[in-house]
Amino acid sequence: MTRPNLPPDAKGWLARSRPYWFAILVGIVSMGLTVGAWRWLSAEQGRSIETEFTLEAEQRAEGIKRQFSSETSVIKALLGYYLGSDAVSRSEFDAFTRVYLTGLSSLDTVQWVPHVSGVERRAWETRGATELGKDFRFTRVDRHDAAVPAPPGSDYFPIFYAQSSLGDAGGILGFDWGSDPFARSALLAARDSGEINAAAHVRLPLMMDDDPRIAVFAPVYDGNADAMTVDQRRTHLKGFVVVVLRIGDVIQNAIDLMPRKGVDLYLLDSAAPPSQRVLLSVLASGERTRSAAPRP
Repeated sequence: MTRPNLPPDAKGWLARSRPYWFAILVGIVSMGLTVGAWRWLSAEQGRSIETEFTLEAEQRAEGIKRQFSSETSVIKALLGYYLGSDAVSRSEFDAFTRVYLTGLSSLDTVQWVPHVSGVERRAWETRGATELGKDFRFTRVDRHDAAVPAPPGSDYFPIFYAQSSLGDAGGILGFDWGSDPFARSALLAARDSGEINAAAHVRLPLMMDDDPRIAVFAPVYDGNADAMTVDQRRTHLKGFVVVVLRIGDVIQNAIDLMPRKGVDLYLLDSAAPPSQRVLLSVLASGERTRSAAPRP
């Protein structure tokens, strides 16, 4: 097989072009290596940012969990106090809880909430009025955050004892937690399971701000709840030890000593409707926004 004969000019052009083709080839290879290196570095940087973000998020989550556990330590202590006593008087309750209120900055109120059947309402209202020396009635919150009489019902969960870190808690006494749909759902779940439960988006009478609050409910029974069936727990329920927390203060106290590094934090209530799911957001700039509790 014979190779085609090229004209002399073509041979000369090819000879003169070899250095340029080599340079072009080197340039193409270099460009490919540069693009490849850029993609690798971009991927590495992305993985580094993702790792750093994950670490920051985990640190904040752990800090918030520790802070929440610290702030709710009173509920376990008070629960043990009730389980070890046949009855706890108002003065005993006040003395026990006052110690915790002085050391926990995000604690709003600590409460004793008995379970009252419909037929027992009048007797409990009379007892409350006698102990307090003033009018006492079961109430609910209206659209203006005022306490109004609770309507007749089959059962109630009124605040009978209360201590507040913000001063006098008399304005919330008698408030029926069962009238708040979020709280009632948590109360019934705690009653049936025997476990501590919580509710967000709660509102109490005469709340002076829109800071989001979480109510934590610990059920107290007449007997050992672990050995009871669900029906027996419902029958032997005495009431609840309740702690209300200003959740914004819990979050702020947990992250104040952490570097922000451009991380925004959002606290979500997965059980709430989409429009009410964001309880609180703390931006990297330090700005804090909140979701106000819905009016009944």
